Amino acid sequence: MTRLLRFFWKFHSFISPLFYFLGKYWPNWSFRSQKKTLLECHELLDALGYSFSRYNPTTQISEKETDVLMSIIIPVFNAEKYLKKCLDSIVSQTFKGKYEVILINDGSTDKSGKIIDEYVSLYPTVFKVFNQENKGISAARNRGIEESSGLYVGFIDNDDYIYPSYLERIAKKIDATGADIIQTGFREETEDGLLLSVDNRKDAEYNELSISDLSNLSGFVWGGVFKKTMFKDVEFPVGFWYEDMITSLLLFKLAKRIVILGDSLYVKIIHNRNASKILWSNGNIKSVDQYWLARELVDFGVSQLRFETDDVLCHCLLYEYGRGLYNRTWRLSYKVRNVLFECAAIHFTSFKWPPVREKYYADLYDSFKNRNSVKWRLISLAWILK
Repeated sequence: MTRLLRFFWKFHSFISPLFYFLGKYWPNWSFRSQKKTLLECHELLDALGYSFSRYNPTTQISEKETDVLMSIIIPVFNAEKYLKKCLDSIVSQTFKGKYEVILINDGSTDKSGKIIDEYVSLYPTVFKVFNQENKGISAARNRGIEESSGLYVGFIDNDDYIYPSYLERIAKKIDATGADIIQTGFREETEDGLLLSVDNRKDAEYNELSISDLSNLSGFVWGGVFKKTMFKDVEFPVGFWYEDMITSLLLFKLAKRIVILGDSLYVKIIHNRNASKILWSNGNIKSVDQYWLARELVDFGVSQLRFETDDVLCHCLLYEYGRGLYNRTWRLSYKVRNVLFECAAIHFTSFKWPPVREKYYADLYDSFKNRNSVKWRLISLAWILK
């Protein structure tokens, strides 16, 4: 399978349009006999060992008046190899305003705890540490939000680092716009400093998101800040994979103003222990989280946060159930992926959506409406390879 995907990628400029053409015109009539009920689909997933759990936010945030502008939250777990560079990049910031760094030691068993204590001792006005048993990155981020005192919260992964002007540039945008979300561009580098990619995006300000704006947003929660009050009703789901990118769906919908600072001021370090490399490639049944978490968060947004089923929410869910679901479950068996497609199709079509006309999105809409799994596969793969 890996060799086949490498072949596809090598010739993606030719193969992507071919797959798109096949998917767009793949007939619907031959698939109607394969429909299952949602209960049947969930029973099949349950039999394979998938554990369904509900999204039920419990994080409590402090809304006391504060002079701390930003709280930067860093979950730490066995990061001794990278942590010093991460923390050095923080103490090298040019920002002169008031900020704090919340270090959540998530049960590290290496020398990370010792490194944290060293920096807290050297810079007691900057760093705060909270120790806990290993609960995962979502629980660590939620704990950091609860312990924070800043007006805004931001997140840095413990193996990444930031440019010296990162906080200062963000602070200027906060002062100028009062935005709910500020995102920066980012770079990807290897452990040895080899540049892999640069995500320079257009500087922009969105007061009301449209579907054309979505392509300029990043689904990652690192690389920017969020107004802390946004987490009054939202938290990172504990025990799920892909939790940050899908949680962004809720945060985008809640935001009244989003500002993009396009320069790549955040550096993501790519190595063999990156969670994405491990989670996406091992065929674990937990990759079903891509379906279940997208479903849970959309249902929560509509029922509890009173989201409208507008074109932005529709396109976000099509992305998660299309390209996202295909990409993150490709190691699962053909049968299991068909079951996941049925689940996604049933859930998506349970809402009344506005018309969809954009390429890929409209084709995925049609695949769900007609329960055509082959069309879903072809269109999703064409989108990934484009």
